[in-house]
Amino acid sequence: MSVQGNVPAADARPIRVLFVCTGNSARSVLAEAILRREGGADFEVHSAGTEPKGVNPLTLQVLAEAGIDAGWARSKSVSEYVGRRFDYVITVCDQARQSCPVFPGVHESLHWGYEDPAAADGSDAERLDAFRRVFIGLGQRIHLFIPLALRERAGRVRAGRARAATSTGRTSPGRTSAGRHEYGRQDMTELYLLRHAHAGDPMAWDGDDDQRPLSDKGEKQAERLGRFLSWVGFRPDAIITSPKLRAAQTAEIVASQLGLPFSMDTRLAGAFSIGTLEALLREAGDPARPVLVGHDPDFSEFVTSLCETTRVPVRKGVLVRIDADRPLRPGGGTLRWLVPPDLLKPER
Repeated sequence: MSVQGNVPAADARPIRVLFVCTGNSARSVLAEAILRREGGADFEVHSAGTEPKGVNPLTLQVLAEAGIDAGWARSKSVSEYVGRRFDYVITVCDQARQSCPVFPGVHESLHWGYEDPAAADGSDAERLDAFRRVFIGLGQRIHLFIPLALRERAGRVRAGRARAATSTGRTSPGRTSAGRHEYGRQDMTELYLLRHAHAGDPMAWDGDDDQRPLSDKGEKQAERLGRFLSWVGFRPDAIITSPKLRAAQTAEIVASQLGLPFSMDTRLAGAFSIGTLEALLREAGDPARPVLVGHDPDFSEFVTSLCETTRVPVRKGVLVRIDADRPLRPGGGTLRWLVPPDLLKPER
């Protein structure tokens, strides 16, 4: 599994990741092993503990069952890594989150909380099952983390190239030598479009359509999406929503899961043009990673025009990412991915 994000290998150094837990005996070692195998040469992976106490034999047994050679595994102190630079430092237990040192140059610090399988009670078979469950959970999370980390790296490489180009005086048409558009807007925006979650049958609603609320299904969709985005460490700089109730409720639920505020803008409540959204972003302070919450067919038509692609239906609860040149213009966007709500299955 390797997605370079269209970045030549020569420009893309391995992504440095450090997993931290208390003992560096189970969770962090399992995470290191999975990312080593799944991430391959795209990742340089380490693990450490705030109070290392040796790799648990059940950790090694679970890795052996998965066909992972863990001859490299040893329990290490996080102090061995102080002063080293990482792109991601990921704590996998609450205690380590509180006592993990600060690392220089960290792109993102993430927290993936898991119960310590070594603390599980029961028979030997039951204790082994606890380790297997953590291994499976970490595997699922890392499967989602890898493409996101690779895309983040691709974005950093592109930004570095743009800085290098402007420092040598090579600028693109319509941009100043400072690397910005003539009228001050950023060169690119990581634009996220979130259509409101399920809101029932509009034909069965006899009130004002602006006040049609989310259904129970829609609230659960929004909650799952918010948990997922929090889980992978997603941090937008702005969440802006249509004031229609179903969109505002979707924004509120997702924003609360991320611990972020949100604002409303009536321009997202109905049909809008690319120029309308460009003005909206300018007035919002040119956020580099905004989430806009709204409706369809408005979003579908916007994606089709911005990316100059065949019509992309943006169904209820779908999150879309577009990398867009600024100012926004027809054909100036690249559709990166689309996450339908059905992909985020309910927790069992």
